[in-house]
Amino acid sequence: MTSSDHLQDEELVEPKSRTQSEHLQGCASCRQRRETQDRVRVSLRALDREAAVSPQALAMLQEASTSGRASRRRWTAAVAATLVVAAALAGVARRAHAPQGPLSAPLRDELALDHLHYAPLRAPAQVASSDSRVVAAALEERLGRPVVVPTWEATTLIGGRSCRIQSEWVPLVLYERAGRRISFFELPSAQLSRVGCDRGEGGLSICATARPGGGAFVAVADLPAHELARLLDLVPSS
Repeated sequence: MTSSDHLQDEELVEPKSRTQSEHLQGCASCRQRRETQDRVRVSLRALDREAAVSPQALAMLQEASTSGRASRRRWTAAVAATLVVAAALAGVARRAHAPQGPLSAPLRDELALDHLHYAPLRAPAQVASSDSRVVAAALEERLGRPVVVPTWEATTLIGGRSCRIQSEWVPLVLYERAGRRISFFELPSAQLSRVGCDRGEGGLSICATARPGGGAFVAVADLPAHELARLLDLVPSS
């Protein structure tokens, strides 16, 4: 066998003669193809552990790699098909095992976008005051129901406004802490799956806790999640 007579894909897996073995040792091109095949198998085994790739898909790859009738095109097609299946199943597995956030994704994203809209504004409040009683009274008059306006140490109250979240008018109380804005929402009709934090648009921390009588209190900020969670622990009756 000359150096120009390269091995077929199935021969790379297991050389069938001494001549083929010697060619594999001396041919850089065939060794590189063999190394590529080995990397593919390692990747597939890892995906199989994570996503339980079907035995049929792996059998197709094995058949394509070992059959004496296999062509390079068949090998490539088998690898591509198996990787697509494995990657899709791995994504499903990751989503299935990912912890569920405290709020639904649409609600979480809407709150994050609302925060991102008002946070850069110099004067975002309809009711601008650092007095929690003034802000609460004004928002209660606008919304026709009691409103909670917490007071937090080392945090400046900017004011509040009413905003529409998922077709419901709710109070939004605005704060500043360590140079970062905090949006505090009171959502009477929100469905809360658990108390905790999640990540939202722009890498924001979004933390939620139960509201007395149903719904949720939610804080959104570009701050560490544990810091927001600690502030929510201080909300009266939460």
